[in-house]
Parts: sequence; structure tokens; C-alpha cells
Amino acid sequence: MKAVKSLRAKSRESKNHEQEVHLNKLLFSSIIMSTFKLEIRVKEVKGHCPVYDEGDFFLIEEGYKLILSSNRLICMHSLASIMPYYVALSRGVSPRSLGLGDEEKAYVQCLDPHDYTGGGTVTFEIRISKNKLA
Repeated sequence: MKAVKSLRAKSRESKNHEQEVHLNKLLFSSIIMSTFKLEIRVKEVKGHCPVYDEGDFFLIEEGYKLILSSNRLICMHSLASIMPYYVALSRGVSPRSLGLGDEEKAYVQCLDPHDYTGGGTVTFEIRISKNKLA
């Protein structure tokens, strides 16, 4: 009788473990597959930037699609500043947890040290859309 109870308990534990593993897989795939749209807007320009003006913006959709308004330019320095963070932000990681801002907005700046180059240092505000795309 003890052996039967022991087998039943092990069977329940095994089923619970299998269900837990399955739920974890679903949750993980949901997190990986869900993306948020990012709006990257020029918040401030120190010095003179030959590419951006305050208020210019572009989007990143589906975690990798860069969307520009017509006839817009993108500066490679700005992309270098955004690249380390865009995947995490588009997957819903809060800017606060990355040390970049509050819960809804992140701030990064381009790499041009305008005081020394005569160029412009641009600060970008990255807003995370509330709507999941996938």
C-alpha cells in the first residue's frame, strides 16, 4: 500500500513539474517574441549637429526595423549610442532597471564630444510604446 501511495505522489510531482516546465517555456517564448515599438526623439542638441534638430525622431519596430520619416538622415554616432539598449527596451525591460531613466523613457547621447570637435552632442529620449507589436 505504501508503495502505491509513493508511486502516485511521484506521478503527481512529475506531472506538476512537466506542467511547470511547459508554462515556463510559454512564458519565456512570450517574452522573447513580444516587442514594443520604440520612438527615438532628439531631446537636445549641444553645439551644432549636421544631422539632427531638436524634435527629429525615428522608430524601431519589431525589435530591429528602423523606420524613418521621409528624407531623414541617421547619424552612425547616434546608432552606436542606441545599439547597446534597443533590444532590451523593445523587449519591455524598464529604462530605470538599465540606469537610463524612469519607467517609460530612456535617455542616451551620441558619442560626439562637441566641445572638442566643433560638432554637436545629441541627447535622445527613447519612449517605449505601451502596445505590444507581436
